[in-house]
Amino acid sequence: MARGGGGASASHAIVAMAFTIACFCCSILAADAGTTYYVGDSNGWSFGSPSWPNGKHFHAGDTLGTRIS
Repeated sequence: MARGGGGASASHAIVAMAFTIACFCCSILAADAGTTYYVGDSNGWSFGSPSWPNGKHFHAGDTLGTRIS
């Protein structure tokens, strides 16, 4: 008598579940990967703003932007 392939499909289901969980965890980490800093804050930006980065802790994944008004 031939045996069913239930073991193979169960292992595929486990691999698929593990992959889904890994993708979910990576998406959570990616969403919290960086902070957006606007150069000059509310005072605007100029080349004479050497103290602007004081107190900020930049990390890989952060974004620097400008607000043009």
